[in-house]
This record gives sequence, C-alpha cells and structure tokens, in this order.
Amino acid sequence: MSSQEPPQAPAPEKVDEAFKESNRKFDAAYKDCKKEWFERRKEERKKNGAWW
Repeated sequence: MSSQEPPQAPAPEKVDEAFKESNRKFDAAYKDCKKEWFERRKEERKKNGAWW
C-alpha cells in the first residue's frame, strides 16, 4: 500500500498573482458600482432639487 502524497500547494508567487488578479477585478467592479451609484444620486438630486 503506497502512502498518498498530499496535494501540492501552489507556488507562493502563483497565489500572489491570483490574489492580485482577484483584487484587481474586485477593485474594478467596486469602482464601477460606486460610479453608477453617484450618477444615480446626482440624477435623483437634480429631480428633487436638493442641494446636497
């Protein structure tokens, strides 16, 4: 009976790369979301005639 090898952990630089990539995606999505929200707020403020 052969002892099973534990699955290899990915190399640290690969993990780092993946992490950076997902961070980039999150960042982009977050910025888009925020921009959309600000645009919507601006429209609403114009409609309501609010100054804030």
